[in-house]
Amino acid sequence: MHSKLQFLYSLRRLGIKTGLKHTHYLLNHLGNPHNNFPSIHVAGTNGKGSTCLMISSILKEMNLKVGTYTSPHLIKFNERIRVNNTEISDEYICSFIEKNEEKIKHIKSTFFETTTAMAFSYFKDQEVDVAVIETGLGGRLDSTNVLYPKVTVLTSISIDHTRILGRSLEQIAIEKCGIIKKNIPVVSAIQKNKVKLLIKNKTNELEAPYLEIEEPKKITLTSKRTKFIYKNNYYETPLVGFHQAFNAALAIEACNIFLDNLSIKQVNRGLKNTVWRGRFQKICNDPSIYYDVAHNVDGILSTINSLKSIYKKKPIGLFVMKNDKEANLIIKAVNERFDILLLSGYEKNGLMAGSELAKLFENHGFANFLLINDLERAIDHTRKTSKEKKLPGLIFGSHYISETVFNKFGILS
Repeated sequence: MHSKLQFLYSLRRLGIKTGLKHTHYLLNHLGNPHNNFPSIHVAGTNGKGSTCLMISSILKEMNLKVGTYTSPHLIKFNERIRVNNTEISDEYICSFIEKNEEKIKHIKSTFFETTTAMAFSYFKDQEVDVAVIETGLGGRLDSTNVLYPKVTVLTSISIDHTRILGRSLEQIAIEKCGIIKKNIPVVSAIQKNKVKLLIKNKTNELEAPYLEIEEPKKITLTSKRTKFIYKNNYYETPLVGFHQAFNAALAIEACNIFLDNLSIKQVNRGLKNTVWRGRFQKICNDPSIYYDVAHNVDGILSTINSLKSIYKKKPIGLFVMKNDKEANLIIKAVNERFDILLLSGYEKNGLMAGSELAKLFENHGFANFLLINDLERAIDHTRKTSKEKKLPGLIFGSHYISETVFNKFGILS
């Protein structure tokens, strides 16, 4: 298994290729497995993974065999590809690489292109009733955009990955809207006006039925769940955060389009059974500490606001950041929102060193932080300070630190 994963990860050296040519080549070689199952295609900036998992969980409650493809993974590659929430086996991954390694090398397929083809092949072999597919980056030129789905879902669209998708909200929205297909229903989150207009224009152009969710009502948060009312029905989910009520509404509407006979009871059971690590996940009870992979302005603000709603106090924060993020916007967003903000680093996977991150904060006039370069020491200090000051803690900024965070809190043991 190790050597096959090494080969797969080695494909990252090819970087990110925008375009569908290589994906079509590889899928054609595999017999176009993506044409063998219906799908729900999900794009957006924030909430894609949560929405995918909620949709999958609801459809599973309808006794469907559901494939789910999400990225990135937190700990194991296998997390990306699941059927009824059971991860793809090591044996299948090894077999897929062994059978197709020469073709992958020949067409210079990237890591994500190869992973996408593997997912589609696995779903075909597993004879799934439906596959819920998350885009990797953008939409229009994303490898997953070879699909012709039954439903298209657009989660909240905001600024992120500007080096690839464009520097303006409109440019990013155009890329995300690239997954909209002719005559295929589109369900959208409540978007900013500029984004909403672009979506409406695209759906009109392609004669695609368009539905924007209604705003969930009476959202209440506890440390363990989110409760809300949507279209006069009560729901709850263990995914905590105001934003998760909106993600759940998206999932409900997408499932209602995909299936005609959904019951409120089945939907609620699906939402209650949704598990998604690293999303406002409580990793310690005493003191109360949360971990969230939020890494852009809107995602970070949603997480901070949800935490404040539960505890009514400024938390202790520990922040890391990838070096391709919109630093000035993020720094403004976190300013004065923490009792103490720790900065740290993790010099791999493109994350900034703590000292580099601290310099960025200083250059933006933000001096109220504590720098601890070593991530494990920074986690220990967060826990110690949170306990001493009787304040909640929040570790956030990247999925790349998941293994370190989970190990420190005994979650993987």
